[in-house]
Amino acid sequence: VAAGSIFADFPNGATWMSHVWQVIRPKTVPNWFRGVGPSGQLSGVNCQFVTGSQDVGGQIHYYMESQTCLALPGEEEQMLLRSSTQDSNQVQGGVAGVLSLPMNKVDVRIKRIGGGYGGKCNSPTFVAIAAALAASKHNCAVRLAVKREVDSLMFGHRHPGHADFTVAIGDGSDNPANKGKLVGLQNNFLLNGGWTYDCSLIVSDCLQLRVDSAYYVPNYGTSSDVCQTNMASNTAFRTMGLIQGILMQEEAIEAAAHQIGMLPEDVRGKNIYQEGQLTPFGQVLTDCYMQRVFDYTRSKYDFDHRLASAQAFNAQNKWRKRGISLIPVKYGSGFNLPMLEQAGALVEVFDGDGRFLA
Repeated sequence: VAAGSIFADFPNGATWMSHVWQVIRPKTVPNWFRGVGPSGQLSGVNCQFVTGSQDVGGQIHYYMESQTCLALPGEEEQMLLRSSTQDSNQVQGGVAGVLSLPMNKVDVRIKRIGGGYGGKCNSPTFVAIAAALAASKHNCAVRLAVKREVDSLMFGHRHPGHADFTVAIGDGSDNPANKGKLVGLQNNFLLNGGWTYDCSLIVSDCLQLRVDSAYYVPNYGTSSDVCQTNMASNTAFRTMGLIQGILMQEEAIEAAAHQIGMLPEDVRGKNIYQEGQLTPFGQVLTDCYMQRVFDYTRSKYDFDHRLASAQAFNAQNKWRKRGISLIPVKYGSGFNLPMLEQAGALVEVFDGDGRFLA
């Protein structure tokens, strides 16, 4: 893979755009973050401008059972696969393609996955293909269960990420009420996708559509690219990019809070979404009670007293330190495509005794 390689926003031959390159809140001042100094004005508010970067590492999938598939050849070139997969369609299509079989000759059955969390969406296809190819060649059942250490090396992990950020935060020099107000926030993300597309562009999209998290920022933008690298292809992992995005964004908010001498928790609490506000991509937040939850949590669990205790401990101990933090999160679930948010079921009732099969 050449240095500086970035996956195109859509694969060769695709007739549709399959990647959100950037998200910009409507009415954001264009390019406000370019060439900023340490202080200035944005949207009529006196601000301190804080820039920096943050890296987040990957995470190995440690599902209960490694990638596994049992391939059973049948009559007339049929192939029965018992695969530990979250995506039977991928396995069916991959095996049918390699064996040059029509799709109706490949039967994929899943009794249990053995833990998945995203790691068994695309990756099981490679294990199923190997097992099916051997089963077809030797006309006998073949079971392939990958050793844990091999599984961790061959199959993808959570995407490592990097962010370059710029924050505009009110310093209160014009109006004390503006101190701690997030006036602008720009994050430019890079994700390590490994050597194939896998679902990296989807992870990138999910990151951008969720990383606004709990905060309303009037001048807000993100961009994201997926880097192609000489590594095992990274894949889906629980929260689909949100964890990386939140860690990188919260570093930006903490850096801005320290710049103006405020507690990060005070800055967070001052900028939480309120009822009826819109996300950068136009979703109206109805039934929005994040502010109430944040304030209740801070009071209920005596955050300020515990923070003071940690600070007192740190002042008296040179080598041992304690820390405490309170972070609100708005988590967006779903597929980002309403037509996929559905399910179906087939229920058969036997007229002989009224029992059913589902």
